[in-house]
Amino acid sequence: SYSSGGVDDDPVAEGVLLECSDGAWGAGEEGRRSRRPRRRDCWESPRLFCPDYVWADDILSYCQRLIRTMAKHPFLSARGGRGYHRLSILGDSSGSGSGSDGGIEASWSDLRPTSIRAAEALRGLLWEDLPGKLHQFRAAAESDTAVSKRLYLIKCEYRAPFRGFLEAHSAVQKAPRIELVDEYLALHNKGNTDELKRRKEGAEKRIKKCLENKALVEALKLEQQCESMEVAMARAILPFTELARCLEQKRLRLIEVPGLLKKGDVAAMDDLLRRLRSILCRKAGYETSTGIRPLLLDIQGVARDDTLSLSQEEPFGTCTSGTEYDATLQRLKLMLLLLQCLNSLCKTKGGFQTETGKKELDVPPAVLKACCLLDVEMFEAQFKDWHAMVQRQRDLSLSKDGPLFAELSEEIRIAEIEVSIAIAAQPALEMVRQRLDMLEKDRMKRFEVLKDIAGEVCIREMYMNLVLSPPEKDAVLELPEISTLGVFGLQLEIAGEPLSLG
Repeated sequence: SYSSGGVDDDPVAEGVLLECSDGAWGAGEEGRRSRRPRRRDCWESPRLFCPDYVWADDILSYCQRLIRTMAKHPFLSARGGRGYHRLSILGDSSGSGSGSDGGIEASWSDLRPTSIRAAEALRGLLWEDLPGKLHQFRAAAESDTAVSKRLYLIKCEYRAPFRGFLEAHSAVQKAPRIELVDEYLALHNKGNTDELKRRKEGAEKRIKKCLENKALVEALKLEQQCESMEVAMARAILPFTELARCLEQKRLRLIEVPGLLKKGDVAAMDDLLRRLRSILCRKAGYETSTGIRPLLLDIQGVARDDTLSLSQEEPFGTCTSGTEYDATLQRLKLMLLLLQCLNSLCKTKGGFQTETGKKELDVPPAVLKACCLLDVEMFEAQFKDWHAMVQRQRDLSLSKDGPLFAELSEEIRIAEIEVSIAIAAQPALEMVRQRLDMLEKDRMKRFEVLKDIAGEVCIREMYMNLVLSPPEKDAVLELPEISTLGVFGLQLEIAGEPLSLG
């Protein structure tokens, strides 16, 4: 299986040949799902990642358990003896196939001939056909071991030179253009200070013009106001995040509390606590954030993890009625109701009953007291204002009346580079010119190494002569998106199961 991603500002490519993995993720059962590896993590790891092998093991184990359980039923073992050698493949050596017929054999004679034939076909399916097919399936999966080891060696060969070339190519693109440095060196050699001053002023004017763009100015002001709103909402939510982390550290879960927490709301409350404990953390991580924006995205119905199944993509329940804004408000009100319920639990003595039977938790009193200070109406009003400003920012960024923000950002970056070159002395520019030459030579040298390795791998593994040509230094490298569905990918997508990569 192959997967690749685009090359962005990070010099390390995010796409890579992916193969087999022991640490599975998204393997059907909710309890087995572990953290999804990022593309960069897969690239940096010397391991191979492929979902087919993981799904094959899970499907084989599940089918074996199911057939063993069904084959032990007295109805199927009544005529015993058939297919015992097949059950040994499934790990069953109990000899259940040699059981006595008992009274069930006599009851078979009372069945109609069509029913008897159906029963014989069912017993043959469970005792012979399915175990035999599972044996073939396992043999086919194990036969790919040599292929996976070979792919692992290929990845180790091309990974380092490919990454080195991408880093060198990105470094050349981030550096000033050689042509621009040559132009200013020529002006210094001619002693044309007036032209240097004029070009410097022109670059500064371009920066000023971009910064005075009305849409950009308005968007930056809205961003400052959004940040203030986020800080205010974060202060209101912070006690609940600390409470959620405290419950997690003690490995305790809420259960039904008569008059406070209904049985149907326990799952929703657990989901809310899971989302709360991952925000407003001291350090940001793969699943944690120092801010409140992940929770704000949850309220808007944006899934944090694109590997979640369809039933989990909408936080706080599925909202299908009304517009998108109505659904957002519905999720907000549902979250606030859960927070109010949690607030009531904080106020009530013995409200934190757990599955262990302990009614009192060692929660800091300051946290419980702070949870009681939540102003629901204020939080709702702040979110509505924040949401309106975010929508206005989105409209400004997508407006066709002026340049896009990405274009303004790139123009400002280029103009700032030119200003720094214009104010530099001639010796400094000569040093910059030498470094740019070294960057380009390093890029080409790394490309030659990559070319040799890729050509050798193609000739050895596929008997194919591969000819590579270096890309232009200004070219933006975009690796194509190639799916890693594998053998079972389409069926898992139809079933709503999470896929790994691709």
